[in-house]
Amino acid sequence: MSTPAKELIAIAEFGFIENDAAKKQLATIFNRIAFPAFPLALRHNAAHWSMLVDQGILHEYDIKKLKTAADGATRNSEFSLIEDFNEMIRPLGTSVEEMLAARNDPEELKRIKEKVALPVEEIEAKIPDHERAMQTIRRVSVNTTRLFAIAVRKQENPDAYATVRSGDSSLDDDDQRPNKHDVLKIVVVVPVPDEQTSWQQIIQYRNDPDSQGGFIELKEWMSDLARGAILEAEAQHKLESLLDQYRRVLQRHEIQINWTKLEAFVVASADYAQRFAPFSASPLFWVEPRKLALLEGESTLPGSIVAFVTEAKSMFDE
Repeated sequence: MSTPAKELIAIAEFGFIENDAAKKQLATIFNRIAFPAFPLALRHNAAHWSMLVDQGILHEYDIKKLKTAADGATRNSEFSLIEDFNEMIRPLGTSVEEMLAARNDPEELKRIKEKVALPVEEIEAKIPDHERAMQTIRRVSVNTTRLFAIAVRKQENPDAYATVRSGDSSLDDDDQRPNKHDVLKIVVVVPVPDEQTSWQQIIQYRNDPDSQGGFIELKEWMSDLARGAILEAEAQHKLESLLDQYRRVLQRHEIQINWTKLEAFVVASADYAQRFAPFSASPLFWVEPRKLALLEGESTLPGSIVAFVTEAKSMFDE
């Protein structure tokens, strides 16, 4: 008897909150969507967010339980981000260590807040390298989303993965932290709803039994590819079948389709990661070896997915 598949949850990076078209795309791919800034999102357009909760699209969570459930590995991952946070705030004359030391001292906290509460122009003038600063901000945003996905998996045991927009992704950047692992960046061209698609159409699609499990199969295809459990010809044929089934169910609900790129960063063995040049010629997918510093709590086993990246728009948009 097969084990039922876990619920697939996109832990969506903050930039998705205001992007309705991107949320619709995620809603046709994942079972549910969660935001690290969920309480903040509820303050904006509460009726819209309540509808998403009622329809089972938006995943509610108890942030207090997630925080108290953090174990040593999660805390170590949080500490690993301190260097990035310090790089962001040192030009303002403070540090994470100073803030932590002052957390029980109201007067000192007030002094620190006054020190960093500068006009935007003054903050920008204090930053020595704006391009490097933007890379650091993106890395902090992505890694914070990855940490939240780890916390959700540990607390609630679903299949939860950090999901970020391509313009916000730092996963292709050269992360200077140690203990890098071999991963494969697997890029798949997938059909997604046109931005004019209504939420009612998205809900009807999600209620269609034929729409259930499609992306779980695609996720397993990616894992098999990274583990070397599927041959090139078989991989191409299987992907064509999965995408065709996905496209037909979308069209059944009169959903206009765009095509976009979905990336998955999947752990691989060092020797296997270098064998993927033949896959680069496929029109539907391509594979590129990468080195990525994994956070504690992210699996190092081949086939384990670290994060997804979506363009959140059509490949044919100008």
